[in-house]
Amino acid sequence: MLKLLFLTHRYAGIALGILMVIWCLSGFIMMYKSYPELSETESLSLLPPLTLDNCCAIPDSTSLSETTYQEFDLQMLGSIPVLHLRTVDDMLLTMDLRHSRVFHSVQEMFAQNLAAGFASSRHYPEATLLGTIHNDQWTVYGAYNPHRPLYHFAANDDAGTQWYQSSRTGEIIQHTTREQRVWGTWEQYCIGFTRRFSVKKYNCGARWLSG
Repeated sequence: MLKLLFLTHRYAGIALGILMVIWCLSGFIMMYKSYPELSETESLSLLPPLTLDNCCAIPDSTSLSETTYQEFDLQMLGSIPVLHLRTVDDMLLTMDLRHSRVFHSVQEMFAQNLAAGFASSRHYPEATLLGTIHNDQWTVYGAYNPHRPLYHFAANDDAGTQWYQSSRTGEIIQHTTREQRVWGTWEQYCIGFTRRFSVKKYNCGARWLSG
């Protein structure tokens, strides 16, 4: 029994020691290479210039007028001026201000057209749809939840650029390069792979392990 206890202590110590070393190394990396995330300024830089020609017509709807909103954004969706609205219960909807209509989702074909226009404006070789996902290691944050599922695109350029578009509003909500993903892999796979599935559980585990 005593021998079993010693062996358990030895190998548990080795396992936890390796975990702590990886955790410390990842911390050093994260000091200089932050997790890829679009700031407000970066998000705005990805948008086409606002053009209000033949605008604006607000849809006449009783349900829209009776809904309470916490946030709105006026921007271009391709060549169409739109008003993105977020309700108090975190639901997203978009008003087409040119054709006076409301839509709650962006279909795949329209998303691909938006992506092609974005790729052309950024001089990317192309916009290849890699798939429709719920989340991956670069879209784990709860702030992305109202936008899910997400359209995942690749530019196939030298930098390995990829981006994610909301299936609710068509907006680009995440943008990464190969270099960012390589460095970010430390956090996601070495110390935080559970974060891909539950940010709450990851944070609780991190606090518990850190004492």
